[in-house]
Amino acid sequence: MADSREARVPLGATLAKGLGPLEAEILGVIWDMGQATSRDVFEKMREKKRLGQSTVLTVLRRLTNRGILHRDAGGEVYVYSTTVSREELGGSLIDNLVK
Repeated sequence: MADSREARVPLGATLAKGLGPLEAEILGVIWDMGQATSRDVFEKMREKKRLGQSTVLTVLRRLTNRGILHRDAGGEVYVYSTTVSREELGGSLIDNLVK
């Protein structure tokens, strides 16, 4: 379950800003895995680039706050999953660009 202290922004409003390259890469990892812990994402990202685990955690938190990821308590760790498909997100980003 997500932390109730986190401020949520409507998905449409948050997509108007677009996604940064690191956000897009991390989303890609989670889409490929279906769901993942921060450690799973960190390990997968570490294969491609040099990142600190705190950087991955920050991006996961921001994507969760923006409504793009859902964070669920999976025992002792949080499990992240996407709230939209690649196609839905791509369509929303394009819609926001032409508005």
